Amino acid sequence: MAKCLNENYLLLIPVLSIAETVVSGANQFISVEENFDSQPEETKRMLSELKACILKAAPKASELLNYNIPAYALIEGDKREAQFMIAGYKNHVGFYPHPTTMEQFDLELKSYKKGEGSVQFPLDKPLPKELIVNMVKYRMALLGAS
Repeated sequence: MAKCLNENYLLLIPVLSIAETVVSGANQFISVEENFDSQPEETKRMLSELKACILKAAPKASELLNYNIPAYALIEGDKREAQFMIAGYKNHVGFYPHPTTMEQFDLELKSYKKGEGSVQFPLDKPLPKELIVNMVKYRMALLGAS
């Protein structure tokens, strides 16, 4: 499935897999803030709320861009396995916690569109903040991160 957000920004996300994200060179972001600022207001607001949930559970997480989207590393310098990634879209925000976390919280996430390692939170519904915090804490415990 291909989704064109604008003429310079193309995302290819089969089954919501972030590993297949392709972004054109014209929209390479230099910071998470720049990525957020490029979003429509409602998407930006929800991304900020999602970021706050991650940092509430993992205040030492370091912010970076991975695949040109915001990511929060639970273990400094570790690979994508120890990161939460988030992305903004026209009608939802994507949260990419890891397949093991998705499996653990499958029942709580049943009302959302999901992929193997991702979930979509629609912009027209409140973000399940407590659930997101619990997902981050769960993944941190699996990784032995503090």
